[in-house]
Amino acid sequence: MFTLREALADDASLLARIGEITFREAYGGMVPDELMEDYVRNYFTASVMQLEMDEPSWFFIGEKEGKAMGYIRLAIRKPFVLNIPRIYILKEVYGSGLAQLLLQQAIEIAKEKNCTTIELSVWKRNPRAIRFYEKSGFQIVGETSFEWDKDHVDEDWLMERKMEGNHEGTRTRRTTKGRG
Repeated sequence: MFTLREALADDASLLARIGEITFREAYGGMVPDELMEDYVRNYFTASVMQLEMDEPSWFFIGEKEGKAMGYIRLAIRKPFVLNIPRIYILKEVYGSGLAQLLLQQAIEIAKEKNCTTIELSVWKRNPRAIRFYEKSGFQIVGETSFEWDKDHVDEDWLMERKMEGNHEGTRTRRTTKGRG
């Protein structure tokens, strides 16, 4: 059984460690080792995680028997759109329901914030994740890219899930247009 908790400031090292492990599990062997090492060294550190935690966003950690097994990061970067920059799950708990639990938390936040859409990007060569998102109501709406460096670029799908019945955001958008 999994439990969720919102990440605290002192969880930055934990998030960095989970991020590094899951990133290596997902992408190891797919890119040159040097690129992987550079990316991990630059993006999965406690200081980088702390900077991300200081941004307007939410981190929720999924735990099993007190051990962190994955996390989700959520942010609102456009009006009424909840973005999922990251949903990272340790390979040992794939298929266990943790991803669904984390995604359900995103849906609850989207409802709470009157978002009309949830968006994310997913690597085109990750069929397992694509199937999971499609089963969860997401649709492919476009493409983007992930640049490892100037010579190595991966193609990602942009996916969205519309929030049925969450029309408050649309109504609010019309009535508050132009206000800061």
